[in-house]
Amino acid sequence: MLTALLAARGPLDTWSPTFIELLALFAPLVAFIVILTFTIDARRVSAWIAIVFTAAALVAAVLVLAIELVHPLHLERNSTYLTFFTNEAGAASQFKLEWGLVADGLAAVMLVVVTAISLIVQLYARESMRGDSGYVRFFVITAFLTFAMEGVVLADNYFALLFFWLLVSACSYLLIGHWWQRPAAASAARKAFLVTLIGDAGLLIGILYVYFRFNELNFQALAPQYAGGKVGATGLFIMGGLVLLGAVGKSAQFPLHVWLPDSTEGPPPTAAFLQAAGTAVAGGYLVARTFSLFQVSPRALLAVGLVGGGTAVLAGLWALAERSLPRVIAYLTMSQMGLVFLALAARGVGAAVFQLVTHAFFTACVILVAANLVSVMRTDSLFEMGGLWRRLPLSAWTMLIGAAALVGIPPLSGFWSQTAIAARLIQNGNAVLISLAMVALFLSGLAAFRLYFLVFSGETVRRRRFEIDRIREPRSQLTTPPMVLAAVAIVAGVIGLPQIRRNVVSFVTLLVPGSAFSITVPAVALATLPVLAGVVVAWLIYGQRLVPASMLARRLTPVYGPLRHAFFLDFAYRQSIRRGLVPLARAANRAERWVDHVLERGGAMAGTLGGLRVAPGPRVQQSWLGLLAGLVAMAALAMVAAAGWIKVKG
Repeated sequence: MLTALLAARGPLDTWSPTFIELLALFAPLVAFIVILTFTIDARRVSAWIAIVFTAAALVAAVLVLAIELVHPLHLERNSTYLTFFTNEAGAASQFKLEWGLVADGLAAVMLVVVTAISLIVQLYARESMRGDSGYVRFFVITAFLTFAMEGVVLADNYFALLFFWLLVSACSYLLIGHWWQRPAAASAARKAFLVTLIGDAGLLIGILYVYFRFNELNFQALAPQYAGGKVGATGLFIMGGLVLLGAVGKSAQFPLHVWLPDSTEGPPPTAAFLQAAGTAVAGGYLVARTFSLFQVSPRALLAVGLVGGGTAVLAGLWALAERSLPRVIAYLTMSQMGLVFLALAARGVGAAVFQLVTHAFFTACVILVAANLVSVMRTDSLFEMGGLWRRLPLSAWTMLIGAAALVGIPPLSGFWSQTAIAARLIQNGNAVLISLAMVALFLSGLAAFRLYFLVFSGETVRRRRFEIDRIREPRSQLTTPPMVLAAVAIVAGVIGLPQIRRNVVSFVTLLVPGSAFSITVPAVALATLPVLAGVVVAWLIYGQRLVPASMLARRLTPVYGPLRHAFFLDFAYRQSIRRGLVPLARAANRAERWVDHVLERGGAMAGTLGGLRVAPGPRVQQSWLGLLAGLVAMAALAMVAAAGWIKVKG
């Protein structure tokens, strides 16, 4: 019946998907502009403007998804809306920078995910942050981040993707540093910006390399050229590695993972958006979007799998030693994204996208419930909670659904997506990747339910100046959003059923022939048994207290210490920066001062000869340098334009 209803002729047969995508893209940007221009002093009005325009973007995204479901083979795949300039000096050297939108299954699915999570997070933040001094600022930046993430999802070429990619980095920096007065938050924001900047630089170099070898930036045009033999295996591996570096930075994969746990220093809604549908998922999307590059380079695909599998295992280990509730969830997010990379390494684009969709909803659910728990208990330490099953039953049930979906307990959504990943891994046949997946799933089940049993089982820990008898469920405005997400985590599992999966998920696999998946008994066993084993171990240690956790930590001190500090990688990075980059920065500073001195003397001499006197000073020095650079740039641009090489198009 559903198929017949969708197949009936109607507006979906004539509406332009790229035009609707344009409406979805600009709705959050309009909210951003309206708030800054008209309502920045009206707290509640500003919040509702951001929410209403994000809801409009979600409606448009759902329409795009409906068009893709009804007409998965429609011809309007790309639409260029703006050409910045075109160099037509010669056919061989033609160069143009364009911005356009791509309309396909991958874009449609991710557009719905981004707008839906943004809307729910904003509804939660409207109540949870009502006393915050940066209330309006949060909604302004969140609206702009939604715009930037939509831009990444809808970009039809590397240039447009990189532009929005950098906007996502800037918005992440501002949101993580929302409470900039707190040293920890300011430090976390700087770390996130600098670490992701390393990946961004790699992506930029990769894009330049792709262009210089293929003279093209459009994803659809590049797809057949990768396999055309123009570039050798080593060149393709380098391209894939550089693009992977950008993805690793954004999705907090090893070794550029250190920013994500510290990002929890920002407001909880920030963590929910960034980890569920923002920065953390952008890397997985990037590899899926550029998969035509990776599928022609087996070495690049293997690198994707090793990075993802290794991160999933390491994150699971670190989560077991972490005491902070939000940071445990951050490590679990890293592990989930590692599974996405494993699926991509096994050529399972459909399975990877399926995991991105389910991950968005159960991760946001778990983070928002955790935020409520921290607010009620006035601590984020797992070992200062306990016994909340009886005191907060609604939160307990919601967290149970979210955690069970996260680790993949049937029949919740995570089970179907992780089984799809297992099916692709089995079809791929790489024993190393399968082993990494099994260990990661076991550790994920153990870490997630360690969190659950420490918080909700046993007796509530008594603390000074904290009355446990006054523990109550938060207001309905704070409990409803995670409950909605938990419901989606349940319902989304229906997508995994064979008949529905063929209609809803298979169109994503049209992007990459051979990436479809079939759920089999071995795949179910691979996805379920390690998880159940982890849950049972967590129940025995942290639920039944058969082995006291404190005694276990003492006996495993040689292991627990390094795990507690994530193998001291953060410390090693700080020392490397202090010993390597700081001296380099000082040398650059000395060189800059020397240049300023030369320019100042030259400017003074020119002023003397021409009757113009200039008072030297730091601002004047910078002005001289900027003026010189500007004049050189304008002169070069004028010469190129005079030669007829640049044409501006609207």
